[in-house]
Amino acid sequence: MVVQVQNTLSLKHAVWRLGSDTTKGHATSMDKSDVVRRLQAIEKLSGLRAAPPGTAQEALPLSKAQLMDKLPKRTESDDVQSLEDAGWTFQSTENAPGDAFEVVLDSDGHIKLASPSLTVRFAPEMSGEEISATLREFGLTVRRELKFSENTFVLDTVASGIDAARILNMRDDVVYAEPNLIEPIKKR
Repeated sequence: MVVQVQNTLSLKHAVWRLGSDTTKGHATSMDKSDVVRRLQAIEKLSGLRAAPPGTAQEALPLSKAQLMDKLPKRTESDDVQSLEDAGWTFQSTENAPGDAFEVVLDSDGHIKLASPSLTVRFAPEMSGEEISATLREFGLTVRRELKFSENTFVLDTVASGIDAARILNMRDDVVYAEPNLIEPIKKR
């Protein structure tokens, strides 16, 4: 598994990727079926969004009681507190700002925040024109190309990064597609 650590205000969190990559000189395995299996295990929490730290708050955040009512009982409550301590606010979907992230529950019972971006590796034989056509077909835009791995990009979508990854993984010309998920890192 590849984990990239980033700082956002006071929270250290991880951009969590479902699989691992094969990079030059480092032989690690990437099994698309494992990525697909893990994607299927992610449960979107309907009616709930998380607004990033520092964004304008157009609506009041949910109270602790309202939030806990929307979460499945098996949820790790420390996750919610860690995210709130870092400045994330949980809001109902209808009141959340446009840049709010989807709130999901992974099979491990931990809350993760799904950004509207994903990492996609296209088949090595695909040309730039073929990749561009696929991006247009699915309404995806390139945030950046990852030069360490051929035909690999961080892409943005106006919809759900999870849904886009699920759809793209059904294509034979996609090596893998993984949503970018944020989760709190626990203190040791």
